[in-house]
Amino acid sequence: MNLNEQINKRKKVLRALRWHKVKENKIVWILFCISILAAFICPILINIYFDDIFYPIENALLNALSNISFGYLTGFLVYFLGSFLPSTRREIDIKDSIYFNLYMISENLNLIDKKIVGKNDMMKYSDYTTCFYNYLVADTRGKEIYKLDNIHINKTRFDIIKYLYSFIDQEIKSLIMSYGREMPNSEVERISKGSQLYTEFVGIIDNDLQNTQEMLTDVIDEFTSYWHLLFRHICYEYELYKYCDYEISTLKIDFKKDDGNN
Repeated sequence: MNLNEQINKRKKVLRALRWHKVKENKIVWILFCISILAAFICPILINIYFDDIFYPIENALLNALSNISFGYLTGFLVYFLGSFLPSTRREIDIKDSIYFNLYMISENLNLIDKKIVGKNDMMKYSDYTTCFYNYLVADTRGKEIYKLDNIHINKTRFDIIKYLYSFIDQEIKSLIMSYGREMPNSEVERISKGSQLYTEFVGIIDNDLQNTQEMLTDVIDEFTSYWHLLFRHICYEYELYKYCDYEISTLKIDFKKDDGNN
């Protein structure tokens, strides 16, 4: 994307965001339109039809309405020029920057998914967790893993996953440090929880490479489902108002149709 294309795309995204803001606060904008009409119509009615001699009450009401309209119009123009235009311009820049940070996180998630599932980019959730389990557990073949009372982690593969997740953890901390104040508290809490789950995931395996199958499956279950659902939820809003030439693409996991029995 060249500079002109990026500028045009930024303007398009900015218009979309501003229109969304207008629709969110449509009562304010309706009052603004009414105030414009009243500010121009009231003086005309006063001068032509309702002079203060023959129509004193109507004249007084129209004058009051005209003054209120001019006052509202003046205040709205101050808001429009001093707040609305610069704040929306700043907001799309922030959303685009947050989106890029989420993109960097998603790229590391994709590297992990490729290690775990290979080229299969769409699967049921239970199949994904099974692949993850099989990838981490040494000397297992297919679903025989469910017959084991204890499991042994493949240290080399775990170190690869741990290394890749460390980049995700760094990106999360960088995102929160740079844009945490600009994001809703609920989003900061959710993405912070993802970082905490990473610490727990690594800690459980690091502290004892001999773990029960149930403990490992629980950790994998919570960690992987949380991260894939988290990205579906958080990335959507920032995807709407981004103008950078990057597209977030993560593994397509079917959560809704997965009954957990397959």
